Amino acid sequence: MHLIGLTRQQYYPEQAQMSEWLHAQLAPFAPYMVIPEGGTSVACLPDVAQLVTELDQQLPHYDVIACSVGTGGTVAGILSGLQSNHAHVRVFGLCAAKGYDSLPEQGRHALQHAGYDWNTIQTQLTLMDVAERGFGKLSTSLYQQCIALQQQLQIPLDYVYTAKSLYFLLRKIKQTHDFDGRRLVFIHTGGYQTAPLMSQAQLM
Repeated sequence: MHLIGLTRQQYYPEQAQMSEWLHAQLAPFAPYMVIPEGGTSVACLPDVAQLVTELDQQLPHYDVIACSVGTGGTVAGILSGLQSNHAHVRVFGLCAAKGYDSLPEQGRHALQHAGYDWNTIQTQLTLMDVAERGFGKLSTSLYQQCIALQQQLQIPLDYVYTAKSLYFLLRKIKQTHDFDGRRLVFIHTGGYQTAPLMSQAQLM
């Protein structure tokens, strides 16, 4: 392994500038593949699309697939997997970062670069902001609700994605009729390693 240290200021310049710098650093190691922050790229779509195949094998019918959204790779992969014969299925994305009224840019670009028409594919997608106080931050009230939900379900939940997503999804199910008569599947996207850190979540 060859580690290259970066300061925060070096890590967050303009994307094109970062890309040029990164490829210059990696030139001696060619051929190489850059895995972007969050893991979202064209390369991730086929593997994530296998989730749809697995659901088809396990469930006779489902109408909605819900999951957390970071950079959008999981949602993009699911959408790509639905394109063959699942026109009726909708994807409900729960955004952990503020300000998203569409799929994050990384997810959209992955789909477009894979040849999917974004205007068509987005008709299957609905997004909901569950960031509350911000990415990885919880109000004291939401923190308590997430802890209670984890204890009730006996399933490890991370406070950055799945605890928030599942809490707000269940609340929406109870408060609206959006999912009446529909079979919904929630994809637990992991985060087990942060579940024990729930007590150290950033409360605001």
